[in-house]
Amino acid sequence: MSNAHPPIPEASVLTSYPDAVHLLHEMIVNTASAQGWNVFQALVYHIAMTLQVPYALATRIIHSAEQVSQTQVQTLAFWAGSGFGKNFTYALAGAPCELVFATHRAQCFPDQVQALFPADRDLERINAQSYLAVPLIRAKMSLIGHIAVLDTVPLTDYNSKLAHLEQFAALIQYLGPEQLAADAVTITQES
Repeated sequence: MSNAHPPIPEASVLTSYPDAVHLLHEMIVNTASAQGWNVFQALVYHIAMTLQVPYALATRIIHSAEQVSQTQVQTLAFWAGSGFGKNFTYALAGAPCELVFATHRAQCFPDQVQALFPADRDLERINAQSYLAVPLIRAKMSLIGHIAVLDTVPLTDYNSKLAHLEQFAALIQYLGPEQLAADAVTITQES
């Protein structure tokens, strides 16, 4: 496994939505293969590098409850500044992620995310100032997880970053729920 980080294409390459999804698929698969990472590690790495944020994560629902606040998710991969963090499970209650799952829509908190979600102590631990996330939805509008980025500075250029994050989400949908489930099992066994 190489310690060198793979190159990141310039953001301007990601202009056409179908072309971008295809390019991202090739980039993620090639990175995963070359680095010995699973596809979700490659995905969050490329999200963090493309959007120039220190934190990126991809999750899946592991316990769905009637009330969203009681739902639990598990990270499939977590980029933590300079390397991968250990995967973890957390409840959505009091976290900005709760709104992604409640609305099935992207959520952005460009500044003061800690003040807006004081119950989420992880935000304080990583000194998060901003948050942007999109849901991962499969056929029949079933929510299966989300991808999120966090930064230690206020978020700028929201529309561009949201467009890129949506392209990464489309890639996960392109891979399909079967690939998501297979990788989730493998990742859970490795954790």
